[in-house]
Amino acid sequence: MATGESGYGICDVEDWTSIVAIAGGDAHSVGLRSDGTVVATGFNGQNACEVGDWTDIVAIDAASLVTAGVRSDGTVVTTDWALAEDIKGWTSIVDVRVSAGFIVGLRSDGTVVAAGVNTDGECNVWDWVNIKLPNRN
Repeated sequence: MATGESGYGICDVEDWTSIVAIAGGDAHSVGLRSDGTVVATGFNGQNACEVGDWTDIVAIDAASLVTAGVRSDGTVVTTDWALAEDIKGWTSIVDVRVSAGFIVGLRSDGTVVAAGVNTDGECNVWDWVNIKLPNRN
């Protein structure tokens, strides 16, 4: 069930099942299923909803016209072709966050990597260490 502005079909999630995590962009919604597949609905500008072939995903995030996922092997996938080039070689990622034009990944060792537009220092994370995911229990 979803509520709110349903333009572009952003709230069309009635048939989603086995969802273990959700994320929302400006005009699209993304769901992570328990089997590691991903579903998305809403505005598909810049292919933000093109996640139908993603498998083995353990974490997701979405932002304006972009979706990202972390695979169980610690690699990252994204619908943004420019960011996809920038994140080649990222390993040991356990969580990811995206925003308009940049992506940030948390590695299992607590270090952070970032790529994309760095207009205001968004990607200046080289000295971030000992970062941990919050306990979500």
